[in-house]
Amino acid sequence: MDAIWRVGPYGHYVDQYRLTYTGNDIVNVMGFTGRFFPVNDQGMVLNPTHLSLVNHVVTVQLPSIIQTYQNYFDKQGLQLHSVYLRGSAARGLFTSGISDVDTLALAESQEAVRWETVPIHTQPLRYNFSVEWIRSDWFTGKSHLHPRVCQIIKTQALPIWGTDIRPELPEVPLSTDLVLERKWLSTDYQAFVRHKTPANQAQLLKTLIRAKGGSMLVQARAFTPDLDLCVAAMVDAVPAHKTHWQNLLQAYLYPSSLSKKVVRKAIEIAMQL
Repeated sequence: MDAIWRVGPYGHYVDQYRLTYTGNDIVNVMGFTGRFFPVNDQGMVLNPTHLSLVNHVVTVQLPSIIQTYQNYFDKQGLQLHSVYLRGSAARGLFTSGISDVDTLALAESQEAVRWETVPIHTQPLRYNFSVEWIRSDWFTGKSHLHPRVCQIIKTQALPIWGTDIRPELPEVPLSTDLVLERKWLSTDYQAFVRHKTPANQAQLLKTLIRAKGGSMLVQARAFTPDLDLCVAAMVDAVPAHKTHWQNLLQAYLYPSSLSKKVVRKAIEIAMQL
């Protein structure tokens, strides 16, 4: 890739930061490394995805993912426009057994723009099939995609089928608007308070770490959704609660490794930041 990776004030975490826990089953929980997004001289976030970075475990599944979308849209009477791989898998950070395989599809539609989730879960990988419907008048040059969707496609998505719309989308500046989890945190927290299920806890932990740590990183002129680096930022900003921040990550990766009391304590302290 031609882009230069931004290192910035947190650059030392890229190669050196690890969270290590002691116990019977948990050693070097963060055995994988996060990575910051490249930023150009104008302060615009660049897209770091590339097909050459995609793990073979994911690559071999891409045809079936595309076919699943085509079948889904055929049943809806819609034409598939394009399919994107996003998240850690598109950035060369896929970790088997931990990472999701996040995908996004665009379809031509006369209906209002909306975001839906295709109700499909494939094992052994945990696929997350997300669908954004795109109006047919996109092709007249008028984009009706939601700004957040544009932001995700421009900076974090890799086209794997169809027409790539990234060149037509506006550039994205480095700002807290990149930290989408800030907008979702309250909803995820309330869902967890109402129903303390494992699924709600996992969703809240991921949103919480990215919302708090991601915002701290942006203030330091860096950006990444990678959980280990977001936790590193939290530790750096509030070292007195280092154990609680590490517990958030440990509970997300290994839900049964900590007591409910310990996890909920860490959540409550983080929510107060």
